[in-house]
Amino acid sequence: MRDNLLFFGLAEYRGENRENCSNLIDDFCEAELGIKEVGQHIERAHRLGKRNIQSENPRPIVVKFSTYRMREKVREQTRRLARTHFNIQEQFPKKVQEKRKQLIPIMKEARRNRKMATLVKDKLYIDGVEYIPGTAETEDTRM
Repeated sequence: MRDNLLFFGLAEYRGENRENCSNLIDDFCEAELGIKEVGQHIERAHRLGKRNIQSENPRPIVVKFSTYRMREKVREQTRRLARTHFNIQEQFPKKVQEKRKQLIPIMKEARRNRKMATLVKDKLYIDGVEYIPGTAETEDTRM
């Protein structure tokens, strides 16, 4: 999962034939991120989950890059998607995803309180100090 990114918001082909996700990602990166020839660095790209005909939301695409350098180049350009319906995120193991889900509301609360809060993998830092759930010291840092 180290070399994987998840792409959200890319329209899903609804026809009989299978879509080519590698070409779709290559075109997207060139048009939206300004990065050319990303397709040469893609080992594998496919949609996640089962197709749901009733759902209007397209399934995310998981992309495995052949090099970490290209993955980071694409990830660093996600700021260009700020005011669009597209999004790119790192893919994490299930344990890390679950921990992040618990930490995100705490991070948002800290930011509302004008604290500097960043989430790195499965660790939350508030004003440069690691937040550890359940300790009195970190509970005070949030407020």
